[in-house]
Amino acid sequence: RKVVNAIIREYGKPDAVHVEMARSVRMGPKARSEYNTRIRGIEQRRSDAADAIRKRKGVKVSRESILRYLLWEDQNHDCVYCGKTISQAQLFGGDVDVDHVLPYSRCLDDSQMNKVVCHRTCNAAKKNQTPFEWKGETDPAGYGRMCQHAAKLMKTGTFPYPKYRRFLQKELNLDQFIARQLTDTGYIARATAEYLRCLFDAPHHVLGLKGQHTHELRWQWGLNTVLRQDDDDQKNREDHRHHAIDALIVALTDRSRLQELTKIRK
Repeated sequence: RKVVNAIIREYGKPDAVHVEMARSVRMGPKARSEYNTRIRGIEQRRSDAADAIRKRKGVKVSRESILRYLLWEDQNHDCVYCGKTISQAQLFGGDVDVDHVLPYSRCLDDSQMNKVVCHRTCNAAKKNQTPFEWKGETDPAGYGRMCQHAAKLMKTGTFPYPKYRRFLQKELNLDQFIARQLTDTGYIARATAEYLRCLFDAPHHVLGLKGQHTHELRWQWGLNTVLRQDDDDQKNREDHRHHAIDALIVALTDRSRLQELTKIRK
């Protein structure tokens, strides 16, 4: 309230408000501390993965190679679709793809929770389908084995339940998904959006946005490297100017921008 009122005093009432609520805003002190500890753990995993990749000749440490390595470890070195082993040579040799469990162009979910590594032949057979659409009716036995394999990985603790649940999902609706992404469901975020709508006659002038789309657009627009001196295509959290870059991205994100992302992916 104080920030918004200060902005209005200085610049007048805005035409619209786009707000990205940090996950930590919805947490108490204990949960926030646990969240920060988990983030540090993720950063350490990425650093360990980068060190492992550097030991392989001909493989460059990059956003893509680190992602591949982490997914490969989470899946116990198996292809999540056929269950066969993926060697490290295959992982970086062109025989393996990073695939979206639920097709990105149909759900705009580019989170790691929606990504797996799989044999390129499996990805080619799956095409732009969900696991259920691919095998649920035409090969129910094969679909059952796939889900059982995902469940087995989940029990190891490295394959999260939300990712496993994507294997069971039967329907995808892009419009509904975008609507959900533009309205954060957390109570604090929802209350904030409702409060900000008091400024306007039309409720659609206030959008509550999710961080995963800021992350995707920042990468698509090549803004990860603006504040870095190295070649790593990752956000530089040590330089707090990254908040200003994210604010600009949030200001430019709306339903039409998300629709454009689906067209790019298609």
